[in-house]
Order: sequence, then C-alpha cells, then structure tokens
Amino acid sequence: MSEEQIQQFSIEELLSDNSHYLIPIYQRNYAWGEKEIKQLIQDIIDYILKQEQEQEQQPYYIGTLVVFKRKLENETNETFEIIDGQQRLTTLFLLAAYLKNEHKENKKNKLEDLKLEQDKLRFESRTNSEKTLEVILKSANLKGVNWSELTDEQLNIEMKHGYELIRSILPNQLKDKEMKWSKFVSFLLEKVKIMRVEVPEDTDLNHYFEIMNSRGEQLEKHEILKARMLEKLENDIQGQECLNIIWEACANMGKYVQMGFTVEQRDQIFGEDWNTFQKDFVSIKAKIIKQSEESADATKESIESLGESLDELIKNTAPIADDKNNSSQEQNEQFQSVIDFPNFLLQVLCIQIGHESDMDKVEGISLDDKKLLDVFEEQILKPADAKQKVKKFMVNLLRCRWLYDQYIIKRYAQDTKSKWALKRFIKEGGKSKGNVYKNTFDKRDDEDNDGKQIIMLQTAFHVSMPGMPYKYWLNAALYYLFNQDAVTNKAYKEHLESVARSFMLDRFLVKQDSDVKKQDYFDIIYKYQSKPQNIGLLSNNMEEGIEEPLSYGHIENNFVFNYLDYLLWKDEKYQIDKKIRDYEFTFRSSVEHYYPQHPINNDSSGENRLTEEDIHSFGNLCLISHSQNSKLSNYSPNAKKEHYQGKEHIDSIKQYLMMKEEDKWEAEQIQKHYKEMIEILKKGLATSSS
Repeated sequence: MSEEQIQQFSIEELLSDNSHYLIPIYQRNYAWGEKEIKQLIQDIIDYILKQEQEQEQQPYYIGTLVVFKRKLENETNETFEIIDGQQRLTTLFLLAAYLKNEHKENKKNKLEDLKLEQDKLRFESRTNSEKTLEVILKSANLKGVNWSELTDEQLNIEMKHGYELIRSILPNQLKDKEMKWSKFVSFLLEKVKIMRVEVPEDTDLNHYFEIMNSRGEQLEKHEILKARMLEKLENDIQGQECLNIIWEACANMGKYVQMGFTVEQRDQIFGEDWNTFQKDFVSIKAKIIKQSEESADATKESIESLGESLDELIKNTAPIADDKNNSSQEQNEQFQSVIDFPNFLLQVLCIQIGHESDMDKVEGISLDDKKLLDVFEEQILKPADAKQKVKKFMVNLLRCRWLYDQYIIKRYAQDTKSKWALKRFIKEGGKSKGNVYKNTFDKRDDEDNDGKQIIMLQTAFHVSMPGMPYKYWLNAALYYLFNQDAVTNKAYKEHLESVARSFMLDRFLVKQDSDVKKQDYFDIIYKYQSKPQNIGLLSNNMEEGIEEPLSYGHIENNFVFNYLDYLLWKDEKYQIDKKIRDYEFTFRSSVEHYYPQHPINNDSSGENRLTEEDIHSFGNLCLISHSQNSKLSNYSPNAKKEHYQGKEHIDSIKQYLMMKEEDKWEAEQIQKHYKEMIEILKKGLATSSS
C-alpha cells in the first residue's frame, strides 16, 4: 500500500480539505450514545493533561478511517466511501459543529476559519441524516441549532441525541478537569490525528468485510450479507434503495415492521388500516401508481415482474429515514422478540426454498447464524439468477416479518411482568397519527379460548427451545402462515398443536434403538406438513413404549414437560383450580427428582427404599428452575412441599399435582402419577381438538 493510500490528518485538515465522504447504505445508522461519546471526550482531555504533566507535544491518534474511492459523475472533489470509522467521523462533525456554534468567545482560535460544509459528509439513501446534519452545520455558522426546522420525518433522533450529549458532557468534563475551552479546541483541531487508509481500487470489499467481521470489528454478518445483496443489484439504484428500506424496517425486531416506514409508505404497503398485506408487490405497485398524478403511461406497463414492483416501491415514495418512526410514542415502544434478526433471515430463507418445494436444499440449511453468509452465498448469491433471487427474498422477508408481528408472541421489553401476547398494529381511528395494538384475532382475552391456547403453546415452545438455532417451531408456524390466504384462530391453534404432536411422536418419544425412524425437523415441517407420522405410539401399550424416552437421562427435550403442562392447563378437569388456570410458562431447565436421588439422612435399609427405576421414572420427575433444584435437590418430598406452600404462582403444573398427594411419596404414588400423566399425554397426542 502506497503512502498516498495512508494519510495522516489533523481534525482541522480532515474537516477542511476538499475530500468528500459518503456513508453507504449498507452501513448501520448513527448509533453512538453516552458511553462512546463520553469516552472519546474523556480520552482527549486525559491525553492533554498527560502531555502537560510530561511537558511533551505529541499528537493523539484517534484511530483510522478506512475508505474506498468512489467515482461519481459530475463530481469535481474526491469522494470516499466509508468502510470503517463512520461513527467516529460523524461524531467529530457533531463535536466541531457544537464548538463552532457555541464557543466562539476566543476569536483567535481556528474555529472561526473552520468551514463545515453540508456536502462534506453525505449519507446514501438516508434523507433525514442529511437533513439533520444540514441543520446542525448551518446553525453552527449562525446562532444555535433550531430543531424546529425539521419535521419528525426529517429528524434523525440519534444524531440529535449525539449532539445534545456533546453539549452536556463536554462542559462538565472541562469543568471537572479545570481546563480552558481554548486549550481543548486548539488541541482537538491541531494535535488530534486520524489515519485515513484508502483500500486499493481492486479490493474485494466483500472479503474485506469478512475479515473485519472475523476480528470483531464494526460490521456484523447480516450487515455483510446486506452489502453482498446490494452488490447484486448494482446499476439498479432504485432497487438498492428499496432493498435498504425493507431491510432496515425488518431488522429492528423490537418494533412492529410498519414503524420502519413513513406514514405514506405504510398506507401504500399495509393499506389504510396499516394491517393488510399482499402476497407480492404487484398490487402495491398498482396502488402507488394510482396515487401518482404523472402515472398515466406507467399504468399501461406490465406489472408482473417482481423486480419492477420493488423498484416502484421506492421510485414513487419518499426515501426512508434513519429513524423512521413518526411519534415519540412509537420511538419509545420496544417489544421482546423470541428471535433476533440474523436468525430470522435464515427462517425466511428456509420458507422461500421450502415454498419452492426444493426439499434437498432445505435439508442442507442450518438455522445457526454462524453459517449465515455461507448459506446465503450458496442459495441466493451464487446462482446465475441471483438478482431475481435477491428481490424475491426481500419480498418474502417483508411478508414474513409482517406475519411474525401479527401471529407470534411478544411482550413489552420494558415491563418484565407483562405477559406474552398476540397483538397487531393498526392505525388509530383512520388517522395518520398514533398507533393501536389490538388482539390479533379481535376477541377480548376472556372470550378467545383458541387465542389463549395459541399463546400458551407458543410460550411452551419458546421456553423449551430458547436457543436461536433451535427455533424449528417458529419455522413451522411461519411456513404455515406463509401459505394461508386467511388465518383463523381455531385453524392456527390446531396447526400449532399438530406441530407439537409431530415433535413429540416423531422425535422426542422415539427410542434410540427403535425400528421407528426419528424424523428430521425439516422433514416434519416441509415433507409431512407438521402432521404426525408415528401414530403407532398411541397403541394400548403406549405406557411401556415411551417409558425409556421419558426416563431420567433419556429425555431429549424439555418440551415433553412443557407440552404436558400445556395439556394439563387446558384440561377442564384441572381448570377449576385457580393456580392451574393462571399458570404461565417460564424458563426452566433443570429436571428434578421429586423423591431425591440422594436424600438427606437417607436410610438405605427398609422395605420402602425406592429402586433406581422408580427414582428415574417420569412419574418422579418435573421441570423446575436450576436455582430451585440447587437449593432443594436432596430435600425430602415433604420438605419440598413445605417450601412451595403458600406461593401464589406455581413453577410446574406437573410438580404441583405431585405435591397434592396427601401423605407420602413412594413407589406406589410414583407409578400412579406416571399412569395418570401418560393418559393425559395419550389423549393430547391423539387429537388436536380442545
């Protein structure tokens, strides 16, 4: 790498030379908060004090700015695409703007001559970032920032927050260290240095991103994937911008996807109620064209191409902003999602391939995001028709995200006591402001028994399989939803129960050395459509047939306990008990022997001593939290019962029933409980009806 490709700049030189910088759409939005900004300012101040103490005049190196020279038409100045360092560069712009705006009292410092030009730093396809920076820089040359110049849609709230943090942190830091403003300004502009590293013109940027990612740098795997997809749409600027809009809207799993679009885009994509969605973009394009006054000729064109539909989405709507929300209420609302975005991408890819009936390809996909890039490279980016596959995937991503928001459990992230729920997002009263969350199936909680069972069963799945690579139940749910013209609560509940029965009968209850084949998850979901194959387990001798898979040390998945608790919870026989009626699933991972393996003060003699078979029987087991098991593991059944007595909520319905035995817990009670639980399982596995 030549000397020309590695250059050292003071902050004054960086902000004042003729080079322009472009933050591309594959980069994340501005995200520095109090921690990062405070650290940056504190490090500079501490270094100044250190230099004074040691009586040295050494520069302070703030890091590197990795760039790639972009050749843009009609550009006289050099433009560099930011590959790494955009957060730091944006913060330096905000810091210089704040100093120039509010600290001009020393007329001899270089702030007076520092020109902060708007087009010096640009944001590709992020209008509100550019508008916010424009107002900040314009104000820096006038008198104070006038935020009222920006509408909600024009304002990048994170960038404003960054500016206000600098405004709050810097004066306090200087006051604490008894440092003069002029000293800080002079050192910042003259002695703080940044290295600009220009990668060669023939650099494989995708490979570079991978290297950055493997070293824990800025870009994450899904951001690298986004960059690779954008590359497949080169020379299609509208397609790239559209991909960016959809990607950013879908990526925030803590908010409903509609919040990722402007109000106008919501009306076009999700209908006037913000609660409908088409299977493709054809009808969306038609609506957009209908709203355009200059679209008479365009309506005559074919609208069968997904590519054209994608292009039209962005062509006829305003570019989306970094912070796309339209009210402070929306900005503050966050929901706890059962999956993160990288793993959600893999879920959608499986659905896309499964929908194409390509079973061999589905079976080769892992839901582990460690393999995200490899899987997408093979399935989407490498084929000859990669461009169309990318566009098709973005359509499916948006549709799956909308289905996920409607029909998969979530709860308020800020409220740990809130319950899991199924809610849909709609426009309030037909107005363009505000938002309302209503029960997905429109019924009141006390009227929707099917809805309650959907929530309980999804929660049972979720707490049983908390790891992101093991969300096969979610894949089964989304694949079903993806293939429905309309979703009813009863049919959806029956499908989820069928998924549960398939997992139980075709995987979790199959003996290791049995002649019965243990089915692969993707075979269950895509080949057999979540319909159980191993019905033979429901024979009269089921009690003996599943004894081994349910015994201690052989239980494949904790879902066997949670599914049983689900069946007990919805059984009318047990619903009369308020504690069972109010039961909620929680994360529990420890299998407890109610009669302990090593009881305290154990008398190994006597006729009532339990056998290993009795101790490890499913009739003596229940699922509780690890902390509870650690505290109570060797206590007698009576001591455990006393510990739980008086508690308002129960940890396990199965355990609760075990504790209702009045006098003792020995072999006879264990065998009786085992048979009762097997009957409940048998009944539940035989049918999906209530």
